[in-house]
Amino acid sequence: MWKWHCELGLLIFPHLFIDEWKGRLVNALDQLYLRLLQVGFLTIRYAQRRDELPWARVEVQFLHNIPTLIGEPNGLRHRCFWDIERANYLDQLLQLGRPEAVERMEKYYQPLFEEMQPLMCHLMEEADRKKRTGTDQFENPD
Repeated sequence: MWKWHCELGLLIFPHLFIDEWKGRLVNALDQLYLRLLQVGFLTIRYAQRRDELPWARVEVQFLHNIPTLIGEPNGLRHRCFWDIERANYLDQLLQLGRPEAVERMEKYYQPLFEEMQPLMCHLMEEADRKKRTGTDQFENPD
């Protein structure tokens, strides 16, 4: 059975939301991912218009997995984004040697990262708990 998720305009499986609280957590994180995409697309356009193709490539590499994280119940995928992909993005951005790229990241992405931090911590704690207790598999409600 599918459920229409009006706020995001997505069809989702009902078992992705274990309980009401979990749904709010994922929903809040989804909103932040959408905001990252919005800022990221604007940054890519800005970099391309300035003929800064290496910068645009770094942005694309950072953003390319975010759409698959929207509505994703697997906390390990979010952990990979947070711990690995985000860190790689920051390293690559610094390696570009373009102060303007770093300034834009600090102005536009950093506030979103700060909003994401407590949600990510909680999601990761939940994923760790499920892994320890062996309940990391979602059961089919049918």
